[in-house]
Parts: sequence; structure tokens; C-alpha cells
Amino acid sequence: MRKQLITRLEDKIAEFERKIQRYTIRVDPESDRKLIKTAIRSIQVLGINCLGLLHHSREDILLFLQQGGRFQIVMLDPRKPAFGKRAELEEDHVGRIIAEWHASAKILSGINDKLGATGRIEIKLYDETPDRSLVMVDGIDQLTENTSVLINYYPEKRGVRGYEGGVFLAQQRIPRDQDSLEKNWNYFAAVWANAEPVDIKELGRLQASVSLDLQSSQDS
Repeated sequence: MRKQLITRLEDKIAEFERKIQRYTIRVDPESDRKLIKTAIRSIQVLGINCLGLLHHSREDILLFLQQGGRFQIVMLDPRKPAFGKRAELEEDHVGRIIAEWHASAKILSGINDKLGATGRIEIKLYDETPDRSLVMVDGIDQLTENTSVLINYYPEKRGVRGYEGGVFLAQQRIPRDQDSLEKNWNYFAAVWANAEPVDIKELGRLQASVSLDLQSSQDS
């Protein structure tokens, strides 16, 4: 009886934590920054352009890499059809999404410049219809007690930014979160495995070529 009562209480606590995260994520835009501060071994990021995290967590990411942590980031490839389809879905007629992508590439280049030989950013580009963004800590290679993932499921409605989707935190230490966490852990692994690796120099060259392509299309 006592064991059953403890289990029920643990379930209620877990559900309460989930509700707190659901209701506070939008009024606390630094939830992703708070999450990466808990990282011990790795930070993995998936998104269209990942600008939000990179913009307000630049110094945290840099320090984490300088201390020997691993940082993997996978962004949508602006040369591929999925990128244009996403811009169309969000009714982005002014180039906002590609501008955000360029800003992210510049931030990554800046972090790499500060790193020197003390660390390395692992970057990949993917070409799949994006349906979520993920920020995961300590999930590289295997799940651990400290593995947590911030999940943002993109809305399917036209004219709505991916950022406006439903967001919640899944933590390995909470039993009721484990199924969702494992599914998103596997999702990241699959996207990462199929994505194209690029180094900082290649990213810079890609920036220049995409900019020229955009300018050409605007001039034509």
C-alpha cells in the first residue's frame, strides 16, 4: 500500500512538472538556455535555423565547448526543396527564414573563431520536411540519467512560425517522460545520420552562394 501511494505521488509530481513547463515556456524564452546549462557531456540541436538558441546562448555554448563538451547542430539546408517549402508554409515573402539562417551561420563561425584549437562544432544540414525543433543535453551515443530534451512541435497551419508550436520538456529521470524522450532521441539520431556534414569553411562558402542565388532571383 505504501509503495503504491509513493508511486501515485511520484506520478502526480511528474505531471505537475510537465504542466509547469507547458505554461511557462512561452513566458520564459530562456528555457532552452537554462536546459543547456545542465549539460555535462553534450548538447544537440535540431531546427530550421536554430537562431533563438544560438543568439541568446552563444557564450554558454562557447564555454561548454572550451570545457571539452560536444556540440552537434543540424539545420535545414537552404539549397534544398524542404527549405523553400517551409518558407512557403510560413508565408515568408520577405526572406525572414533565410536571413535567420544566415545569422545562425555567422554566430557559429564566431564561436568557432573564439574556440581556436580548444573545441569543435559538429554541423550538419538536412533536407526533410521539418516538423519539430529539439534541444537535447547529454543524449549523445546513449541515454543517461541526465538526458533531457526540449521539444517544439511545429504547427501545420499556414502563416504560423514554427516557434509558435507546442513546447514541452521530457526528462529521462521522469518515468512518464521516457517514451517521448526515447522517440525524439531516435528522431534526432535518424536525422543526424542522414544529414550532410559541413565544416565552418564550407558553411561560409554556402552562405555566400545562397546569398548570391537570392540576389539573382530578386534581380530577375
